[in-house]
Amino acid sequence: LTDVVIENSGEAAIMAGSAMRVLRATVRGSVQDGLRGAYGASDVQVIDSRFDDIGMLGMPRRSRGAIVFEQAQRVIVQRNRVRNAAYLGIRVFRHALVSDNEVVRACQRLDDCAGIYTFARDRLPLHVTIEGNRVSRLGGSQAYAIYLDDFANGVRVLNNQLIDNPGGMQLHNG
Repeated sequence: LTDVVIENSGEAAIMAGSAMRVLRATVRGSVQDGLRGAYGASDVQVIDSRFDDIGMLGMPRRSRGAIVFEQAQRVIVQRNRVRNAAYLGIRVFRHALVSDNEVVRACQRLDDCAGIYTFARDRLPLHVTIEGNRVSRLGGSQAYAIYLDDFANGVRVLNNQLIDNPGGMQLHNG
């Protein structure tokens, strides 16, 4: 999926399946999510794309975030820009690289939130690298630029810039 523009979608603007590459996409005004990985998706790349005003139209309806991979593996999220998200900026699960992204003004409508989020409720190693990202100006009093939640382990966090956020980094029972 290359050089596509999607505006004002009612659900997730892009539903990513396995072995999918999203390159230079622009998503604006999605009521729910900008891009959501299908359950069990693998080998997905989201590169050089823009996600603006995700979940911001009215009240966010089941919004999980701008770029969301809840149960996906082998995911690369690289050099994307997220601006104005009702909930999470970027969410990944296992065997993921999140690098050189810019997240500005996520967590604008929902609290207990993050610019970049991962979790391991099954307590198995995540093998995630979060590197070279810039996260700034998150909303909500309980928002963290990087949030390693629910037994997150096997995560490398390197050289990120976390600027003007309610919280910098949260390591919750990891």
